[in-house]
Amino acid sequence: MFFILAAIGLMAPLAIFGRQQTADKASAMSAAEDVQRISVADLKDKLTSSEAVVIIDVRGKDFDSSDSKIKGAIRIAPTDIESHIADLSRDSQIVTYCSCATDGGAVSAARVLKLNGFKNVRALRGGWNAWLKAGGATEPK
Repeated sequence: MFFILAAIGLMAPLAIFGRQQTADKASAMSAAEDVQRISVADLKDKLTSSEAVVIIDVRGKDFDSSDSKIKGAIRIAPTDIESHIADLSRDSQIVTYCSCATDGGAVSAARVLKLNGFKNVRALRGGWNAWLKAGGATEPK
């Protein structure tokens, strides 16, 4: 009987710790899922007014087949976002973009950044295709 009570007494803190880790992960995921979007018009306005914005191109295969990118954008492959965290300032205003219809790659990249302490991160609504359609500034990659 003593052994059973001792085992329960040792396991209770572990169960509480496990629940806390689960709650912490759920809270982090909830915050990360709340990725805001920025419209093409708003991004164009920021660039026109020379506002400091870090634009990250996370297009997949479409990047390889394209000759250009949003003017001033830096290229970080979607699978390399975490390895470039140290290269980015957590105080920067960051916009991610991709070329998929749902902005999935841009949202995923923004989530990774948010989970790593970046506060001002948004995904470009409509991404590369919306940028081109609106006549946004581009440059050779």
